[in-house]
Amino acid sequence: MIFKKTLVVTSAVALLSLTATINVKANEVTSSKQEQVASETGNQNTVKVETKDEIEAKLKVSEEKGEVSIASEKDLETLINLEEGVQEDLSNFMDNKPLEADKPSRAVRARYGSWSWRDGVIALTDGGSGSQVPVLGLEWSSWHAAIVAPQWLYAVVEAGPGNGVFVTYSSATTNNFERRYPNNQVWQVAPRTTSVSQDLEAGRWAGRQVGKPYNNDFAGDIRRTDKFYCSQLVWAAYYYSCGFDLDLTRYNTFGTWRIHPKEIYDADTALIYRKK
Repeated sequence: MIFKKTLVVTSAVALLSLTATINVKANEVTSSKQEQVASETGNQNTVKVETKDEIEAKLKVSEEKGEVSIASEKDLETLINLEEGVQEDLSNFMDNKPLEADKPSRAVRARYGSWSWRDGVIALTDGGSGSQVPVLGLEWSSWHAAIVAPQWLYAVVEAGPGNGVFVTYSSATTNNFERRYPNNQVWQVAPRTTSVSQDLEAGRWAGRQVGKPYNNDFAGDIRRTDKFYCSQLVWAAYYYSCGFDLDLTRYNTFGTWRIHPKEIYDADTALIYRKK
């Protein structure tokens, strides 16, 4: 998930769990900041900015010793700042990514650059949800993912806090998913290498999960199927229905599989719709 810097966490275990959500691009951001500071001071040898990996290693040692220190809190703040930079870079990338025509379907032929109700098409938004994360005490803001399902006309299946896995109903003239995010960007993507029938089965698989509880363990393994968070549900729908893997392993650590909504657009998927 994407975290906004509002509070300093005082749990070493929570610190280590949060580091798993930091994008690998953070190292590049750190390097860039280091070069910038060095340039401003005019002395390459006196500037030391720790990389993401170095900070994570320190936090892991802190957790193993059961220690919480001011240094650890500062390390966490650095990681959050790095992630905010990655978030901005990603939004800029998505806003400039070229649109691609959706694969043809006998049932629904998506118009180029228009919202598609073809089953299995994935919806993404940078609106997400806002809440207090248990234990961490951090306010967080997340991207969000949903998938068009064939069990209902004009509907997407999604997972959210307080709702679990649920259906958002729309109509031929009203898109209630998009209406929830009037001030945010909304995209639709579709896997390039799957067939229309495979996409339909992925949407059907997601529809069968309606009613299951929400999974707020973002550091847990996505392969569980008893509860879901949003991107986990979309990943599982394709993975368990046709073997297509949307996970790019960017957040996988210590053998645990995790997925963020923003990984989905980059996992061999085509951007077929952008709201603005």
